[in-house]
Amino acid sequence: MATGTEAYDNSKPTGTISAVSGSTGVPNTVIYAVMNAADIIAADATLTAAAKITAGQEITAATLPIGFIVDRVVTYVTEAGTAGGTINIGTYADTTAFDAAVSIATAGAALVKTVTDAGGSAAASGTIITSRTSDADKVCVEYIADETTGEFVVAIIGIDVSEIFNK
Repeated sequence: MATGTEAYDNSKPTGTISAVSGSTGVPNTVIYAVMNAADIIAADATLTAAAKITAGQEITAATLPIGFIVDRVVTYVTEAGTAGGTINIGTYADTTAFDAAVSIATAGAALVKTVTDAGGSAAASGTIITSRTSDADKVCVEYIADETTGEFVVAIIGIDVSEIFNK
């Protein structure tokens, strides 16, 4: 269950990359969000007043369509955050569904791929988004410690079959 509170929804459509038409059976969509601490703080009155993202805050990285099948989630740090800074990546229903304690303290490190799925196995997630009425359709980042600086990209890689469910 969620342990913090959503302070700010950063799920504006930063970007979507889709494969060439006709590809089947492979992940064909990447939805990504740039999580910049200074921008997130500036965009929310409560965070601006505190001048930081407080430990336990959950920020929405992406809202996924019904029928999106999550293969895996990848993070890449583009600007170092606070020394020792870490995040959890999951949904509001389970903030560590995709990964726990991902370091955001060092820029340019290797891509960090998900290590667990919602069932806890070290494999591709396979999570399918089935509802807009629960918090399971929102990928969130939970900050483990106070954060004032840094930037990272969260990319959700999967298969988008939402057209089947949204006709």
